[in-house]
Amino acid sequence: VMAFDSGPGNMVVDTLMHEFYGKPYDLEGRTAVTCVRYRRQYDPVIPYDQLPWDAGYVVSATRTSQNVQLLEDNQTYMKLIFPPQNGKKWNGNTFNTQAAWTYSYSDVHQSSTLAPGFDSTVTVSQSGLNDPIINTQVGKEVYAKNVGLVYRSQTILNVQGIDTSGTSFTMTIKDFGN
Repeated sequence: VMAFDSGPGNMVVDTLMHEFYGKPYDLEGRTAVTCVRYRRQYDPVIPYDQLPWDAGYVVSATRTSQNVQLLEDNQTYMKLIFPPQNGKKWNGNTFNTQAAWTYSYSDVHQSSTLAPGFDSTVTVSQSGLNDPIINTQVGKEVYAKNVGLVYRSQTILNVQGIDTSGTSFTMTIKDFGN
């Protein structure tokens, strides 16, 4: 997984972790990469390019010899395990208290139609509690060699009688580089 420091705001987080805990980045002393996503809150009165940027979302990723862990909203998810092999399965929620989500590999070292232009990718399918009558929890991520996450989709729907609520989104890489 590749990520990046997106500005001086991360220096503060990294420095605080080092100063308070004497660790490089995470509490277990492992090197971690932090990513801060900035966003603008829509306001119909203010032109979009004049809206202030807010640091609303911070994630960090740690790679061990066995897996890649993502810390997001104080929950740790096991995103990848090593080595990737077609059909290999694991519980992505092993390191948190949420219900089990089954992750599995497919299309290891293949090109992906979901993220064209990458020769060597791996697809991770994710499935939570699924009952077509009351809920759907599925996801899919594609990682490209030497790039990282290039595609992600997730659908979480809850059905209560005739009402359906939830989220569904797809993210696809548009560009990358140095």
